[in-house]
Amino acid sequence: MAKKKEVQLDIKKLLKFGKERGFVTQEEILQVFPKPEEDITKLDEFFIKLIAENIDVFETTAEEL
Repeated sequence: MAKKKEVQLDIKKLLKFGKERGFVTQEEILQVFPKPEEDITKLDEFFIKLIAENIDVFETTAEEL
């Protein structure tokens, strides 16, 4: 159960971070969902929240290049 709460906190942190910056990266999403194929429903819900909050998803950022 602790793992589920931990993931929920990470999702909330990433959403907050995305709201502040206006975007998140695919790498950041994969840190929260390391095996996305195992939790498609949660990942879909996360993307719906990103869309609702107008948070973009980028493959990478200029800082990472």
